[in-house]
Amino acid sequence: MPSLEENTQESEKQEEIFHTDYRAAVERQNVPGSDNEASKPRDRAEQDTKLISRTEAVALTRVGRILVAAANPTRIRILAYCSQPRKFSEIVKFYRMNPASFRFHEHMLRSEGLLEKNSDSGLIRYHTTSTGRVVLDLIRGPFREALAK
Repeated sequence: MPSLEENTQESEKQEEIFHTDYRAAVERQNVPGSDNEASKPRDRAEQDTKLISRTEAVALTRVGRILVAAANPTRIRILAYCSQPRKFSEIVKFYRMNPASFRFHEHMLRSEGLLEKNSDSGLIRYHTTSTGRVVLDLIRGPFREALAK
C-alpha cells in the first residue's frame, strides 16, 4: 500500500497535469462567459485552477479509492455482516466463502479503512469502521434511489 507521502506526491503530479491541460485547452478556445480578449481566458484559467486545492484533490482521491473498494457486492455484504464484531470462521462459514477469497476482500476493505481487525485475548474479530458504516448508509439510501432511476 502506498504511503501517505507517495499518495500526496501522486496527487500533486495529477493536479499539475490537470492544471497544465486545462490552461492549454483554455488558450485554444474562449471560455464561456469571458470576453474575447486574449488575456481573459488565461486569467480565467488561472482562477479556475485554484478552485481545487491540494487538500481537496487528496480527499477526492481518497473518496475514489474508498468507492472502488466498496464497489463489489461481496465486500458490501461483508461490511454489512461485520456491523457486529465477527470471527474469521463465522464470516467464511456464513458466506460459504473460500478463506483465500475472504482474505483478498478483507485486505481491500482494511486498506481503505472500511473494515477493522481487532484482537481480544488472542481472538481476532472483524468489524465495520465508522467510514464503512457511512458507505453502507450511502449505498442503502441515496445511491440506491439514484441507481434505481
